[in-house]
Amino acid sequence: MKTHVGVKRKFDDVAAQAANSFLSLIRAIKQGNKEQFARLIAIVPPVNLFQEEKNIFTAIAHSDFSVNQRLQLLRHLFQLANNPKVKDSIDLCINTCDLQQYFEDDRLPIINELVRYQSCCITQDLFDYLLETENLKAIQVLVKHRLDDVVELVEETTVPLITKNDKINVILKVCLEDLSFVDSKVFNDISNGHETNPVPVIVSESIQKSDMISILSFHYSTKCINYNTNLPADSHSTTTQRSCNCYNICTSCFCCDYSKLPQVPGKNLIDIDSVDYKSKEILFECGEFCSCDPKFCGNRLTQNSRLPFVEIYHTGQFGWGVRAGQDIEKGQFLGFYRGERIRLSQTDERKIDDVYFFEISDSVYLDSDYYGNYSNVLKNDNLD
Repeated sequence: MKTHVGVKRKFDDVAAQAANSFLSLIRAIKQGNKEQFARLIAIVPPVNLFQEEKNIFTAIAHSDFSVNQRLQLLRHLFQLANNPKVKDSIDLCINTCDLQQYFEDDRLPIINELVRYQSCCITQDLFDYLLETENLKAIQVLVKHRLDDVVELVEETTVPLITKNDKINVILKVCLEDLSFVDSKVFNDISNGHETNPVPVIVSESIQKSDMISILSFHYSTKCINYNTNLPADSHSTTTQRSCNCYNICTSCFCCDYSKLPQVPGKNLIDIDSVDYKSKEILFECGEFCSCDPKFCGNRLTQNSRLPFVEIYHTGQFGWGVRAGQDIEKGQFLGFYRGERIRLSQTDERKIDDVYFFEISDSVYLDSDYYGNYSNVLKNDNLD
């Protein structure tokens, strides 16, 4: 931790009975001791907390804690703000802190946590800084959760509204209701070249501003990510605990024998009519921990399948959806479900705005609220 965070100082006589250093407050949050922190922040005079380096949010920003630790500290603070006696102190504290120091790190989970706290004031100077630095991720988070505020900030900014980032330019046009956004090349391929086929978004001038923002604030990813949590060792792949030692081609090994996936002979298709949907595990393929050659192994149907042409379009009443851009064969693989891997304990913290969690195992889930691919829209025909 930085030196100034741990500098011991005397509080007033009452506060000194509970703590004699600012570090005690940090420890109380880090250890999840909500009662102790609530007691400390209630008896420490606000002036001792909200002055430059004594500001608790400034201390967290300047600390040597990991991203996940800082994220947990912020969450504990905002949970404490549910107490009316503490909320005013928290609000005063966060709004006398220089929030730019959080955005400079470009740590999306932390930025997201700050922005979702509605009492956190996004100043014009901070927004202008994000525009000047072309911080797309931060701007996407802002428009997702604070669209009305962003519209006002865009209207008042003196920073040029043309950047080198096409997606930022489109977001700004949508905020200003500049209908020329429909011609942007951003919509030619929302995957930005990461899929085997382009994934276009069909837009029109009649689509509501909020619906446009929902698609523009989404981070397209073809892989699952671990952004802000430590996961069990077996969570990176469904095949971590089971793998084969075959050479090049799999003929008769654990993976092949274990798989209950019926395939159409000679084709990368699933024999749908023969699938036992009551079976607990109907699909088991060789994976990254198997020694067989992915180019020759026949037990990698989904991995060797070319994704079909699809396009994202606006259905009208039901929001965004996905439709095929070509005929799809019966039993053809449509794609992987992608998102951010999180622990079970984190699902309660993220249950905001009807977020959908995909269960991988008893302890690991996928959150596709911010990261994912077109399957995120496919799952329920709505990005929201």
